[in-house]
Amino acid sequence: MMTVKRMPESQSGFTLVEVLLAAVVLAVSILGFASTIVDGCRSAALNRETDAAARAARDVLEEVRSFARAFGDEAVDEYDGARRDVPALLFREENRDCLFVSVRETDPGDPLSRLLDVRVDVRWVGRLGPRDVSMTTRILGG
Repeated sequence: MMTVKRMPESQSGFTLVEVLLAAVVLAVSILGFASTIVDGCRSAALNRETDAAARAARDVLEEVRSFARAFGDEAVDEYDGARRDVPALLFREENRDCLFVSVRETDPGDPLSRLLDVRVDVRWVGRLGPRDVSMTTRILGG
């Protein structure tokens, strides 16, 4: 029969199993923290792209609104079918001309209808795949 020697109290410490268990717990917590940071960076990039697209769409809507006030609603028809670049989204070549403008009468059959629907769509291929932003406003025509 074998006897197990006990260590004196002055030499007590951690066993190899305890050290390995602590290392595994530490590694799992570090991986979880790293995953959170990566997800945060992805979300920030996505928000930057969406914000740039929304700002560009808002700027075009304001430009169309100002143009209608200055030159009348007939002049707004020049914007129908317009395509533009959004400089902040040009990190990929396929994102050229990704902003589209369409102008339509709200009720073409009604001669008294004086409202125009102006819609701006921004479609681009982002860092996380295809994305789009749309904004619509109505302009009182003349």
